[in-house]
Amino acid sequence: MSTIPTRPDFLIVGAGVIGCAIARELVRRRAGSVVVIDSGTPGAEASAAAAGVLAVNSSRSPRGALMRLKMRSAAMFPELVEALREETGIDVEYRTTGLLELAFDERDARELRAVVAKRHAAGEPAEWLASDRVREMEPSVAGDVAGGVFFGDDNAINNTRMVEALRVSAERGGARFLASLPLRRAERCGRRLVAAVAGDVRFEPGHLIVAAGLGSRAVGEIIDAKMPIRADRGEMVALRPQQPLLRTTVWRDGYLVPRNDGEVLIGATSGRGKTEKVVTPASLELLLRRAARMIPALAGAPLVRQWAGVRPMCTLRRPMIGPVRGYENVTVATGHHRSGILLAPVTAALIADSLLGAGSAELVAFKYKKKP
Repeated sequence: MSTIPTRPDFLIVGAGVIGCAIARELVRRRAGSVVVIDSGTPGAEASAAAAGVLAVNSSRSPRGALMRLKMRSAAMFPELVEALREETGIDVEYRTTGLLELAFDERDARELRAVVAKRHAAGEPAEWLASDRVREMEPSVAGDVAGGVFFGDDNAINNTRMVEALRVSAERGGARFLASLPLRRAERCGRRLVAAVAGDVRFEPGHLIVAAGLGSRAVGEIIDAKMPIRADRGEMVALRPQQPLLRTTVWRDGYLVPRNDGEVLIGATSGRGKTEKVVTPASLELLLRRAARMIPALAGAPLVRQWAGVRPMCTLRRPMIGPVRGYENVTVATGHHRSGILLAPVTAALIADSLLGAGSAELVAFKYKKKP
């Protein structure tokens, strides 16, 4: 094994989608040497447990700074996908078939029509579909569907392939990734972090970047920068139906995401404060019932796998992106909750801009704040 570079220009803590995206962006801009450390296996936590839905127009989130950031990031994917294919040869399975949200009763239809009206008023794309048009777009949908909305710009990606491609691209650009190396101690002098000890390795980085998802809370304790990150467990299952699903399909809190290999991912639950990565019988029953309500044929499809992940949820109701108060050389990028895959490209760009002296007004809305 080659010697570990202990004095990198940038030391990134966390090798999930955010950490990998930042590493790639820094080496792409030739910003300096980059080392990424992870307490476990790169990309194995929340990034691996996601479904890869890039939901923007269909999102019910308020139209503010965070939504503008999501829109900007979504627009970056076509170029990113092609660049990753050229740099790594990895197909991240970017599906541009849009998202179909279903209505099965008058309440559903009323709510969805209101969403369409709001999107049109904001100049955003959304198309109300009568029941026959819904069945044209997804022939396997339940026969009693009352209508639906098509969000043509809401796409999907294979999240595990995306994280792998970002990591490989960063490595080929010169970044070094070190697994099973948890941060244990930090040393500071005035407003500067002068050393970070991970495992038995002492690093003296020019700049420390905290992108450790739920683990950012523990990192914050080590560097004396408390971060308001909480756990939100999500449980999912995958089926393999005989008839492939054509596009991401949603009904109320449930969604179905087709993959190129024929699997359909079914998600997801929300367990605030729960850190155990387990799928409970109650959640399994709920997920399968939602799926069969949308696509009855899924009730007879084989269950091929089930899993759970823990999302990093910031109690400030937004991700934390930018310099850490009290430090001249520590930056944070964490708390992306359900939008880590979607926000990875723009987060990497904002962090790189900030570190290289090209500050962005967008960072103001996401700056570090200590827990009250």
